[in-house]
Amino acid sequence: MGDTEDIQLRQDMADPEYIQLSVSDENQLEEQDRTASEASQKNDREEKQNNCMKRLRSICLAVLIGVLMMLLCVVAGYLFIQMLKQQSLTAEYQHMAEELQMENSQLMQLLNSTPLNSSEPSAEESKLSLFLKKTLHEKAKVEKERKQLATLLQSTEERCNQLETQIGVLYHHLDAAQRVITMASAESDHWRQIFENEQQTNMQLEELIQRQESILFSSKLSFLWGFCNRSTLQCSRCLSGWIEHASRCFFLSKEPEDWENARRQCLDMGADMAVVQNAADQAFLTNMTFNFAQQHPGEEFHSAWIGLHDMAMEGHFFWVTGQRIHPYVTYWRSGEPDNGLASDDKSPDGQDCVAIVLPTNSEKQDWFNSWDDIICAGKRHFLCETTPLSLG
Repeated sequence: MGDTEDIQLRQDMADPEYIQLSVSDENQLEEQDRTASEASQKNDREEKQNNCMKRLRSICLAVLIGVLMMLLCVVAGYLFIQMLKQQSLTAEYQHMAEELQMENSQLMQLLNSTPLNSSEPSAEESKLSLFLKKTLHEKAKVEKERKQLATLLQSTEERCNQLETQIGVLYHHLDAAQRVITMASAESDHWRQIFENEQQTNMQLEELIQRQESILFSSKLSFLWGFCNRSTLQCSRCLSGWIEHASRCFFLSKEPEDWENARRQCLDMGADMAVVQNAADQAFLTNMTFNFAQQHPGEEFHSAWIGLHDMAMEGHFFWVTGQRIHPYVTYWRSGEPDNGLASDDKSPDGQDCVAIVLPTNSEKQDWFNSWDDIICAGKRHFLCETTPLSLG
């Protein structure tokens, strides 16, 4: 009865509703504190992100406006200087023209007052001739400067036109930059929303993982780790060291025991000795013993106990489940069962327990006919079986 109650307790502990009710009270306070802390951290991160984006947009706009204002100031200063030069040259040209006109008037007066029949030039005529040459030279000089001024004025106008074109291009670039900033701001908001969604998803996943870890690592579920590899976190429906076959878990001992102690150890593990229900079971268990012997060549391995015996009545074999052996499910070796004793064996009990004898070759046609009745007090390895873990 003690073993049956232990098995029932383990099955109840594997029930998900039992698990959930038992750990919910333990984690409720921790989840509330963690939720409040995570909400506060999330608000701080969102506020910092919003402030960073606002400062970035303000800096970009300020830089663009500053560059544009600088360019406008340079263009305005250049145009103002050119206008001053043009006004200065125009005033100088007008002044020189007025002086030339006055000199021409004086020259005409001198020519009118000079006698036409004079055979030799007088001192005044010589002076007048020199003055005339000087006047013509200055006139040519003024004309040259006027042409240079006209060329400079035309060049200035061309440069002004070029600057106006560049200003238009700058305005176009400014509009494009503003559109880019607007698009970047919208895209930034979009990615920020995605980032916030990802953060929320990650927080939900972390909460789920923590909740699952709190359940898995609960002291009430410590027995479940017997079904999992802690290194790879891969779990099976059978405990570590057990092999699943036909919705059952089987175990082959590493140490030999007599039949009674072997069954007691199986029961202590929440199992019982292995039962052969069909040919697939017999092939699986025989192959299991064969593989064990191949993997441990230095260990003496003769056979492995199964849950079959005729202790109650000689020749009437029963399984440990209480069922009689099926007449069509028997896999005796040739000449077995013989209830025979060795010549040096003085035991009065006879051969009442059955074991699977290690086959010498797994390629023979009858290699899985491996049952042999053996004295129960002899020490053999043994095979246990139990039902797999079920949470459904």
